[in-house]
Amino acid sequence: MNHSTLIDECRDHRSIQALTIRRLLQLSRLHIDSTAYLTDLSDMHACLIFIDRALDYMLKAVYVLENGCKSAPPTLTHHDVLQLTTDAPISQLDMVTFILNIRYLASCKDPALLHPMHPAHLRIMLDRVEDILLHLSGRIGDH
Repeated sequence: MNHSTLIDECRDHRSIQALTIRRLLQLSRLHIDSTAYLTDLSDMHACLIFIDRALDYMLKAVYVLENGCKSAPPTLTHHDVLQLTTDAPISQLDMVTFILNIRYLASCKDPALLHPMHPAHLRIMLDRVEDILLHLSGRIGDH
């Protein structure tokens, strides 16, 4: 393998990685933007699913960047989430716990757990998610 072939392969890898990151960021934004419509319908469970997906896509974008991958894994483990939030300016454990609670509630099949949630609580949760997404997207923009 000559030097120019190696450089071309590295360029191809970086362009595929950049495309993957861009696609994951777009999916994250699409899902978080969709929650506004779902909030108006007062469909709390659907909102939680979309919030979970938005966080998941953003974390996968960070994962791809930090691990030099061309694609993201199908699922992120709790350990992955912990590692991907290590430089958070807000409490790391608090952020991880929040993300994992969203993941749990989104996967919950018992609507009784979501019944006490009011639209005002959902708005607070959405603000928190926006802060987390902004922080994580800033990490991607730094690279």
